[in-house]
Amino acid sequence: MTIHFKRYVREAEILEPATGKPAKQVVEYRRDPLTGDLSTVLPGRLSYVKRFFESDEEFLKGYAEKSKTNCPFCPTRLMNNVPRFPPSLFVEGFIKVGETVTFPSLFAHAEYNAVTVLSPSHLLRPSEFRAETLFDALKASSTYVRRVRLHDPAARYVAVVVNYLPPAGSTVIHPHMQTLATSVGFQRIMRMMRLSRRYWRRNGRNYWENLIEEEQGSERYIGRIGGLHVLAPFAPSSLFEVDMVLPGRSSFIELEDEEFASIATGVERVLDFYSEAGVWSFNLALYSGPLDQRREDYALSLKVTARYGFREGYVSDVWGLRHLLDQGEVFESPEELAEKLRPRFRGG
Repeated sequence: MTIHFKRYVREAEILEPATGKPAKQVVEYRRDPLTGDLSTVLPGRLSYVKRFFESDEEFLKGYAEKSKTNCPFCPTRLMNNVPRFPPSLFVEGFIKVGETVTFPSLFAHAEYNAVTVLSPSHLLRPSEFRAETLFDALKASSTYVRRVRLHDPAARYVAVVVNYLPPAGSTVIHPHMQTLATSVGFQRIMRMMRLSRRYWRRNGRNYWENLIEEEQGSERYIGRIGGLHVLAPFAPSSLFEVDMVLPGRSSFIELEDEEFASIATGVERVLDFYSEAGVWSFNLALYSGPLDQRREDYALSLKVTARYGFREGYVSDVWGLRHLLDQGEVFESPEELAEKLRPRFRGG
């Protein structure tokens, strides 16, 4: 086996405050097989932190109702209050696929930054993000990326991101997706590609294909939809973290409708699980290889993670360990998460 799943199990010992009796807690460290990044798995701690991932629905709905009064993405304001693409990129000024509408971000985070409004509804439960809508949003993003590619061949790096609700970094509650294209590259994606190339050179194998082969028989493998493989990563950095991998595809521009449909269905099922677990806020990222070449040593992948709930005086799940020490932390094992999610992926 060329992929190494390294873990280090340790114990922390305390004296219980009520009885003074000694008690031990398991602390497990895991290294990501590709990057070597360290993650801390704290089994049995989920029951303690779960309340922080649950939003105060009354507070959230009240906040959402107030924010509707000046929301630029709501239907009554959408076409009059958002910027348009320059004619050199899109004569129409925007892209519309189904109910989704795509336009440039008012505050660009890359040379090319499109925002796709996913629904006329101002607030959705994660379980209300339907596969059909996600498919349309991905199609709109693909249309945008293909046009950008023709307009500026130097913009060869792409990422697709969803930040839902303020704990996930969103300044607008209304459900939306961002597509970014740049000539410089995104740090995480560039690192993934560099390490994938190193793995290829050392082992003569595609890391991602090798990973799927190894994980299909493991407790972390969740299921498959078409060519899309879904698994709980061995060394997650966030609660309820799920990876999706498309072996044989290295960039966003290579994807066809069948693959968009698989991704949309996979994300829908994960978000449905989030709703059942009481999670409202989440992040999603799609990691594409360069648009101008098909990389034999890389595979397109996605990551979906839960974030802390939205409530008055909420606590962020990004504390010093992650923000300043670059180390992830979760409160149940990836194997436990996969067991919970696997039934939703039976039958493809």
